[in-house]
Amino acid sequence: ELKKAGVRVIYSRSGNILSARQGLLKQTIDQQKSTFLKHKEDSSKVINWVSTDDAIYAINHMLFNQNLFGPVNLCSSMTIKQDDLSFLVGAKINRRILFNIPKFLFKSFYGKIRSDEIVQSSPSYSRKLKESGFKFTFENIDEALNWETGNYFNKKEYTW
Repeated sequence: ELKKAGVRVIYSRSGNILSARQGLLKQTIDQQKSTFLKHKEDSSKVINWVSTDDAIYAINHMLFNQNLFGPVNLCSSMTIKQDDLSFLVGAKINRRILFNIPKFLFKSFYGKIRSDEIVQSSPSYSRKLKESGFKFTFENIDEALNWETGNYFNKKEYTW
């Protein structure tokens, strides 16, 4: 009905918004802080993600760019395997994973940490958003995790 009235409609389809304060990243950080264990996850599944900052900037871009309409994917073009997120976060917070335990045993201790909505069977790309002129601040998962975990200025390249 809005389209008939001449209103521009955008359906933003976002990946997992990475925030150390809530959601997938916070749960992964909490898991890594409390244990050196990890359960083996389905390595065929991927995580489509976007940094919190990029999500805010992209929504602002969508609102003010009159050429955008319809479905718009809001996610970095760099997807990661579901199994790799724990290892990456562990490296950022200096908590290495020592060994894997069976999934059923892990869930009995920690409950269901991730739902099936978090992982996808295929990657998504933000072609429409990029073609409209949007530039991601954090296109790389390493930089996004550094920013969210407070390690952004602790890298050797950024010594003052």
